[in-house]
Amino acid sequence: MKKLLYACIAAAFLVSCTVDNTELTEHEQDLTQELATDNSNLGLYKGVFTTQNSKYRAQVEIVFPNKNSLAVSAKQTIYPTAKMTTQYGDVYEAKASKIINDGEAISNLLFTSKDFEFTFSADKNGNNVIIENVIFKSLASSILALKSTSNAPIVNLTGTYDCIDCGNPEPMTFNVMISNDGTGNQTYSTQMNFNGQTYFGDGLQNGCEVDTTNNNLTFCNAESGDGASSVGFTVGSNNYPVEWTGQMTYSNNTPNCSELVGLWYFRRGTSAEKSGTFRTDQSFRCLENIVFENFEDADVNYTSSIPEFTDGSEDYFIRTDGSDFSGSINFTDIIGNSYFAAQDIDGEGEDANQHIIFENMDVSLYSTIYFDALFAEDDDGSNQDWDDDDYVSVDYSFDNGTTWNSFFAIRNDGTEFNTVPLVDTNLDGTGDGEEITDTFKPFRAAFENNSGNNPTSSPTVSIRISMSLDSGDEDIAIDNVLIRGI
Repeated sequence: MKKLLYACIAAAFLVSCTVDNTELTEHEQDLTQELATDNSNLGLYKGVFTTQNSKYRAQVEIVFPNKNSLAVSAKQTIYPTAKMTTQYGDVYEAKASKIINDGEAISNLLFTSKDFEFTFSADKNGNNVIIENVIFKSLASSILALKSTSNAPIVNLTGTYDCIDCGNPEPMTFNVMISNDGTGNQTYSTQMNFNGQTYFGDGLQNGCEVDTTNNNLTFCNAESGDGASSVGFTVGSNNYPVEWTGQMTYSNNTPNCSELVGLWYFRRGTSAEKSGTFRTDQSFRCLENIVFENFEDADVNYTSSIPEFTDGSEDYFIRTDGSDFSGSINFTDIIGNSYFAAQDIDGEGEDANQHIIFENMDVSLYSTIYFDALFAEDDDGSNQDWDDDDYVSVDYSFDNGTTWNSFFAIRNDGTEFNTVPLVDTNLDGTGDGEEITDTFKPFRAAFENNSGNNPTSSPTVSIRISMSLDSGDEDIAIDNVLIRGI
């Protein structure tokens, strides 16, 4: 569609010059200039900025104007300029020390202002961008940028991550650039501060689907690495890998509320030794947080149907860091230290069917409620143990628990005994989707707040995670429950 628009503008430009001399609008001039500079060193570069202490983050635009274009003639500006818009909305501008000609390789071009400065280099086609010597308000800083073209426009997003075990409670920079604007497969470039240094990395986007409950939203999978490897970048002399996985939400709403949220891991060996969550900065969010539960401490947002317990071995129903039961039970990609886990719930005399519940959440402003969580199940080697009466079900109630409706479930494949747990995609009681493994993975489901689901127009909803696991090796683990509304 965008290529067609450019073609139409180019055609309109030719007609206006040869037939009726109709002047191009400023917007048409800008688009024509962008098309003309796609394979040039001139044009628009977009990027992300951070100070090394993560205090300031910014979206960056650097413009190398074409002095022969109508747009530049009208604006009387031919020196390259740079603009940074911080997470606070403050705008800072700088100007280059000289004019750049089309087809000229750019080497250490100095941009300066009273607030910031940097040097810029790129080849004659606008590739291989290197920005160095970045100083902002006397703070050591970094800029990551790429040429933005009609075929591969850049989306630049600033954001932060938290680290549960790093000893620093302050959020740190996690910035992202997405190349090839749209909702298909994309390439990511990341800028992340870690242990006082700034690292650049790679990522990919795939698996995009229009939301079934709100067609103004498209959800995409995002993950670190280049496809051949899942490593985003490495740190330290031993090249320890940092990996991340997330969910990119694209919005057709006005104002735009597209955002990236996810989880990251710092690994030494096979496990995540440090970890946390990340989220892009947005002045307007599509999905507002209602409840977030990470199970890290005793200050929890849920109540349990029975007092939490463990026998120290393989019968338990408890918020845990893994030290409350058998050491043979293992999970990977744990975020932080703790999670909720259950196995053989009736082994100590309780009923096998129990739940944790998030009660009476105010959803009066939301038409759709989204549930995200990580699920895992301890791997029993070659012999999996879920029976056809084992299940995990996530349910909602608008009438204080009188009636419950399931909107996400995990079951086995319908075999009477001993098969793997699978997502029940159509909620018919038989698992037919993705397998739940011993690696924590994110899953999402949603339901609408409408007259069919909420006939009494209740302003509150409760969500419970119910489970029935009545034998050894039948277990589930749950982490990072996020409930949001739109």
